[in-house]
Amino acid sequence: MQIQEALAIEDKEVVTFVGGGGKTTAMFRLAGELAAAGRRVVVTTTTRIFAAQMQQAPHVILSDDERDILGRLPGSLRTHRIVLVVRGVVDVERDSVTKADGVSGGLVARMRDVSDAVLVEGDGSRRRPFKAPGEHEPVVPPCTSLLVPVVGIDVVGSPLTDEHVHRARIVANLAGVEPGTPVTEQLVAEVIGHADGGRKRLPPQARFQPLINKIETPLQQRQAEQIATDLLRRRNVDGVCIGAVESEDPILRRFTPTAIP
Repeated sequence: MQIQEALAIEDKEVVTFVGGGGKTTAMFRLAGELAAAGRRVVVTTTTRIFAAQMQQAPHVILSDDERDILGRLPGSLRTHRIVLVVRGVVDVERDSVTKADGVSGGLVARMRDVSDAVLVEGDGSRRRPFKAPGEHEPVVPPCTSLLVPVVGIDVVGSPLTDEHVHRARIVANLAGVEPGTPVTEQLVAEVIGHADGGRKRLPPQARFQPLINKIETPLQQRQAEQIATDLLRRRNVDGVCIGAVESEDPILRRFTPTAIP
């Protein structure tokens, strides 16, 4: 199953990805699916972005001037289908980016008006598969219509330390456990579904669909299914997707509330 089908992407969606465990890969994979279906897609971030992420896009608009961005965007979308928009400044003499920062929520809304979808990365995870948001995170545009917290299933069984989990102490506080204890399926579900965890700053109109990623073995699939079941039993969740977004068929299964007894 494709990500766009699993998330039931509609026209003019603003999808914000948060968490860890492959959210950037998931975002660009979804952008590719939508572009292949003929849609014009803006990819952007409300936080910082790295050069390696910028290289995944077929075209980049890098500017500190919102009017400049909006003036260039329609033509770029017609030509490239996928356009990464980043606030930044280019040092022409050195041919380098002097800064690359996130865009404002207001710009996200205006970019939605000239595109078919806007995909937003709303926080960072320092390449950890699981995280809890810091005080300043996530930066979720108010116009977000779908919030997708992402977690890598490979965190299950790891000790709850900063080596394996971004902001491990906050995760421990949200789950009511001691730092260093093993990460369980129940702990992951608790933090993803928590108002100060995966649901933090969820706009009132937005759907909430977590994505459990990086499933490679039957055991990991069973673990992901347990997390999905726990989430849907305990929280107001519109659906849970499980899969491996780098694979040919990125979504193995989508769970819905009606499917959970």
